[in-house]
Amino acid sequence: TLVEPGLFRTDFLDQSSLRFAAEVIADYAPTAGRVRNWAAGHNHQQAGDPVKAAAAIIDLALLADPPQRLALGTDSVERIGAKLDDAYAELAAWRSLGLSMSYDADPDADADTAVPALSATAG
Repeated sequence: TLVEPGLFRTDFLDQSSLRFAAEVIADYAPTAGRVRNWAAGHNHQQAGDPVKAAAAIIDLALLADPPQRLALGTDSVERIGAKLDDAYAELAAWRSLGLSMSYDADPDADADTAVPALSATAG
């Protein structure tokens, strides 16, 4: 299982874990400077409870049929959901073009030309 954690209330964003360069370059204020300020303002304010995350990961390890991916934390679930929504909207917008790439139908050809799906138990 690929665990995709969001922000959890740990020391990840404080000086004991996160290091920034000593020199601050004004030209980077909109990018790296923004991240630096964000981290300082969100340290120990994260919504995720690390004890709950640890328990969920342990429980996950005991499952007979665990998920391939697991988003943990409100922010992770929301961001991944938004990304999937965007990907689906783009797929839908371009679906007809994507599907138009096959050769024109040959009446003498075998109709079953789809690639078989791979299963987790294929070997």
